[in-house]
Amino acid sequence: IVRARGGRVAGVGYVVDRSGGKAKFNIGQGGIQYATVQVAAVTYQAKKCPLCKQKIPMTKPGSRGDK
Repeated sequence: IVRARGGRVAGVGYVVDRSGGKAKFNIGQGGIQYATVQVAAVTYQAKKCPLCKQKIPMTKPGSRGDK
């Protein structure tokens, strides 16, 4: 949107980076990207998932259960 309006992107900021530093935005030369917090996301194969072994159902992150 910024570029479509003739602007130049100077940087991108976001609160949490769960990508392990792999998140890259097309900011352009000299642009910066900054995350307030970096969190290492842990993933498991289904057979090794501790929650699956306990039969705890998965929920959507941030979900409040509204229907």
